[in-house]
Amino acid sequence: MASKGVVPSDWTGADGIRFLLDMASSTTTAYWDAAYAYAHRIKRYTVPTTILEGPYQVLIQGDMDQDVAARDNFRQMGINETPPQGRILRVIGKGKLSTMTADTSTVEIGEPQTQILIAQALRYMYRALQGSEMRDSSDVPFYQVQESRWRDEVAHLIRNPAVRQHGLTAEYPRAWGVEDDSAGRYLFLGD
Repeated sequence: MASKGVVPSDWTGADGIRFLLDMASSTTTAYWDAAYAYAHRIKRYTVPTTILEGPYQVLIQGDMDQDVAARDNFRQMGINETPPQGRILRVIGKGKLSTMTADTSTVEIGEPQTQILIAQALRYMYRALQGSEMRDSSDVPFYQVQESRWRDEVAHLIRNPAVRQHGLTAEYPRAWGVEDDSAGRYLFLGD
């Protein structure tokens, strides 16, 4: 079964598409599998409001049959490339992390910045243990050595370009651009 519809070009208020699969009879069971919808090439995407800086990188899905959660299934968009229809774009920028409200709160941080967070936490833990009333005084030199070790590790990780947080890239020829207006920020894909 195939169905075709056209959205009028002057229908600028549309913010989503909804598909309904319905049966005319309530006594028949129907199964739908591998349903999909596609649109003609889109050249302007609204950048999520959670991205405060950027986007500074746009990745394109490689193999449509591979799991979309697989990081190795996305690659940098080429200089004069436009994404083929049906491919998922991954837009990377910077935003604020959630505010922690309790000791059990979580925060959205990923590799490799997790390494810096863990090293910093260990540094502060060993510093706190030095002044703890529950410690044995013979352990203080060990805690001091460990604090110094983790302080050096934090400094090393921050200097390492492969680990530290990505900055905004320098301008280079690319097939996409970002523009702002009073309604928001948009990602434009070239032809």
